[in-house]
Amino acid sequence: MKGDTGIVMRNRNWFWGLMFIALAAVLVLKGLGYTDIPLFNIIVSLIFLSIILKSIPRLEWFGIFFSLAFLYLIFAKQVQAGFGVPIIQWYYVLGSAMLISIGFSTLFKRRKRKFKFVYTGNYDKDEDDYDDVIIENTGETHYDTNFSDEKRISISVSMHDDIRYLYSKNLEQVNLECTMGNLKVYFDQTVPSPSGVHVHVECKMGNVILYIPSEWRVVDQLSSSFGSVQNHQRKNSPSADAPKIYLEGRASFGEISIKYI
Repeated sequence: MKGDTGIVMRNRNWFWGLMFIALAAVLVLKGLGYTDIPLFNIIVSLIFLSIILKSIPRLEWFGIFFSLAFLYLIFAKQVQAGFGVPIIQWYYVLGSAMLISIGFSTLFKRRKRKFKFVYTGNYDKDEDDYDDVIIENTGETHYDTNFSDEKRISISVSMHDDIRYLYSKNLEQVNLECTMGNLKVYFDQTVPSPSGVHVHVECKMGNVILYIPSEWRVVDQLSSSFGSVQNHQRKNSPSADAPKIYLEGRASFGEISIKYI
């Protein structure tokens, strides 16, 4: 991707290409009368299958098990006819999917991901990770973190509320993980590095609010899986030479909000 994004993301066009080809094949089979499954069910099933395939490499347990749960609900009658299994009520299915997802997320925590950012300018950044500085708060709300001149900060929140005020004169990378909690992060006391600051957010069944200076240029690459991402509007547009912040990550059964201050 070019322009303001400044980040070359991995190309997933092949994946969606295969999905459309599979959908075309199903439509042909449907037209030939080889299947009596409703077309709507087929399309929705392909969407859930795509979520499962994308979630497995990332160990996104909520995306995997909830997609499997919805697939069962769609084909419950076919499963009963083919295997003689009684139909399970939807609330048992979704409740079990939630508990299994929480259990797997607790037992098999994701390893710290590595990111590679390729810039269109003269500055190249090699592959790096977020393991240099780990900050984990298990105490009460309103816990302040002060790292002067630190380039990398990582914050982990699990099943509690937290407010973080970041301090840095040359911030490069921030890693945020929130599981079944609420996290607020303020960037107004930080100065991004000349190449910008790269923020990765993982939000699972929680809420993350990012407070970003209104004069910064935001490159929003956030996505959601059974969740939402909100980028609130601001009054004035940033200048062309404004500091840049690159946002990347995912909200799974949670919400990531970007607010300007």
